Amino acid sequence: MAIDTAIILGFAFLSLVAVAVTPNELKIEIPGDRTYNTYCSGCHEGDNIKIDYNKSDEELLSSIIDGSGDMPAYGWLLDSENSLRVLEYMKKESK
Repeated sequence: MAIDTAIILGFAFLSLVAVAVTPNELKIEIPGDRTYNTYCSGCHEGDNIKIDYNKSDEELLSSIIDGSGDMPAYGWLLDSENSLRVLEYMKKESK
């Protein structure tokens, strides 16, 4: 019986936390290289970091956020600031 009460109280607490913190208030800064190595390097490994320098930063960010061709969208996972850090890392590494 005590375990049931603890579980119910745990879920009640989590629901309060979820209501108290909205996505706009929760800022998690992830270094661009870490995000890149986790989500991008599987397809863009080593020398395969390819950036079309004919595109503006806005177009490249759109590719990260909305996807492009075979590349899936990552806007559901990364906010614009984290996406920008990934782009900055890619530009630095592709030179």
